[in-house]
Amino acid sequence: MIQPAPLPYPYDSLEPWMSEATLRFHHDGHYLRYVQRTNERTQGRFTTPSEAYFHALEIGDVGLRHQAAQAWAHERFFEGMAPPLRRGSPSPALGRALLDFADFPEALCNAAQSVFGSGWVHVVLAPLGDGPTLRIETTQGGRLPRHPAVMTLDVWEHAYYLDYPDDRPRFCQVWLRQLVDWDVASRRYVEGQRRATAVRS
Repeated sequence: MIQPAPLPYPYDSLEPWMSEATLRFHHDGHYLRYVQRTNERTQGRFTTPSEAYFHALEIGDVGLRHQAAQAWAHERFFEGMAPPLRRGSPSPALGRALLDFADFPEALCNAAQSVFGSGWVHVVLAPLGDGPTLRIETTQGGRLPRHPAVMTLDVWEHAYYLDYPDDRPRFCQVWLRQLVDWDVASRRYVEGQRRATAVRS
């Protein structure tokens, strides 16, 4: 059975950038329901949302695919944020990759704004030339990103509407400048590089 991931910081620790009300509503409401529905649809056969997701692809269960994908993405989103004193900074390798990505903040928030309705924005490591390169990938519905995700941003309205009513661009900017846990993003970057190297070897 999939065990819901607890919020890795106190509910009020992201204020003023993300309110306690938003986190309680988002984590304890939306995310926990996705986990619950995934477990119900699989009779608790799997221990991670990704396992349930790929099982859904194999058997063609669209409903399960949607629930498992949302559970997975929410876990990445919550894990990828931190209070100010715990955010760290990009590792040298991730920092160089971000510098090589022209106009990264603008590109990220333009992608967030381009998602019609609800969805996700992922900063992924995509194969290009001699090795994986940071790219932006958006997903909607029951889909996971095609490549390893270093950062995951929720642009469903429930993620930001209490704090940034009708202002997704502002939410994206604040998330990148004030909420991203760079230690987590740096770890995911290394993990993605290793996966890409293993696939190529």
